[in-house]
Amino acid sequence: FAVVMRLDEFAPVGGRATPAAGSDPVGGFVSGRFDINLWSLSAVGSDVDGDIVNFANNQSYSWTIARVTGGGSILGFAADLFTINVSAANGASGFSNSLGGGSFSVQQSGSDLNLVFAPVPEPGSLAVIAAAAAAAWTLRRRSR
Repeated sequence: FAVVMRLDEFAPVGGRATPAAGSDPVGGFVSGRFDINLWSLSAVGSDVDGDIVNFANNQSYSWTIARVTGGGSILGFAADLFTINVSAANGASGFSNSLGGGSFSVQQSGSDLNLVFAPVPEPGSLAVIAAAAAAAWTLRRRSR
């Protein structure tokens, strides 16, 4: 699938994303907003809209979308500055697979920015967690 990003703090120059005049590329994470428009592509062709083959909305996924190299680091990262659009926007046709209640977010991991899909926990998983918590609470009460 394709990730189409509009970086408000950057302007394209010569086919590359470079800082707009008077802006700071690192400061974009502090003062700018970032739009990520997801576009799912089918297995038919590299530019054909459609469901992603083998995408399971009950499974977690993570894709690296940016990496700082050369000893640099990401400063001032704030996830709430990223808007992730799954519907058609800015020329991208949207993410056509069912999300099943799951959601996308952007997370920092060291010098990487990752697009992460988090599924909704299955009811069975929640029941196991609740049962384990109840058992631990019961054991703790008995030990007093």
